[in-house]
Amino acid sequence: MGRDIKPYTFNMEQVEGFRYRCEDGLRAVTRAAVKEARIKELKQEILNSEKLKAHFEDNPTDLLALRHDKTLHPARVQAHMRHVPDYLLPKRSSGGTAATAVGHVPYRVDKRRRGAKAGRGGAGRGGGGARDGAKKRKADPLKSFSFKGPE
Repeated sequence: MGRDIKPYTFNMEQVEGFRYRCEDGLRAVTRAAVKEARIKELKQEILNSEKLKAHFEDNPTDLLALRHDKTLHPARVQAHMRHVPDYLLPKRSSGGTAATAVGHVPYRVDKRRRGAKAGRGGAGRGGGGARDGAKKRKADPLKSFSFKGPE
């Protein structure tokens, strides 16, 4: 063949910040996770198989049993891995990246981060809404103090 594999050279210090992130990702890839992913792939192949369509037409209970099965150990989705913070990105000396020009585009909007529209009450993270003002007044001893003199 005559093709040699050449080593890829890069600055290790620039990717050092990704080490813990990679370890988190590797920790998620277990035997059980690989087994579940493979089972899911096989089920899809069985359901999409042209040769087995006739079998499933004759035996609809087999098809129902196959669709009814649930994963034994569902894979945990690590949403925090989706976003790469700026301090982990390598520094570029000239030009900009397309990511900095566009900015961060979230995969989906997190309901907890919507500010005033979040949850019940509409007061952002606390979720208290109109009740927050009353709580603050009651907590302030100068405003909540009442004295009934001698009668």
